Amino acid sequence: MLPSPYHKSPDVLHEPRRRDLDGREITLLCRDRLDHEHVLLSERMTWIVMSNAWLFTAFAVSLGSAATPGPYGPALRTLVRLLPWVAIASLVTYYISVTAALFAMSRLHRFIDVHDDQLLRSAIVGGPTQRVSGLAAQLLLPVIFLATWVEALRLV
Repeated sequence: MLPSPYHKSPDVLHEPRRRDLDGREITLLCRDRLDHEHVLLSERMTWIVMSNAWLFTAFAVSLGSAATPGPYGPALRTLVRLLPWVAIASLVTYYISVTAALFAMSRLHRFIDVHDDQLLRSAIVGGPTQRVSGLAAQLLLPVIFLATWVEALRLV
C-alpha cells in the first residue's frame, strides 16, 4: 500500500517543533490583540460622534426649514420625523458592535489571567478600574446622544 500524502509522519514533514509560549509572551500577544480592539472602539466612537453631529445639523436645518411654506415642506417634515430614528438605529448598531468588542476583550483578559502572573499582567494590561474608566466615553456618550434623540422625537 502506498503512503497517503494526508498521513505523513512528523519526520517526513521536516517541520520544526513548536515551542510553547511562556506567560509573558502570551500576555504580550494578548496585549497586541487588546490594543487592536481599543483602536476599533476608538474608530467606532469617532464614527458615532461624527455621524450624530451630522444628523443633529441636518435635523436643525430641516426643523427650521420645515415650517416655511414651499414645495419642499412635506419632504422636510418627513425628514424631521425620520432623522431621530436614523440616529437611534445608528446608536443601537454602535452598542451591538461595542458589546462584541467588550466580549472579545473580556475573553482575552480571562485568557491572560489563566496564563500569567498578576504582577506582570497589571504592568502590561492594567487593572479593572483602569479598564472600566477607559471605556466611559465609549459607553456613556452614546447614551447622552440617545436621550437627546428620544427627546427630539417627543417634541416633533
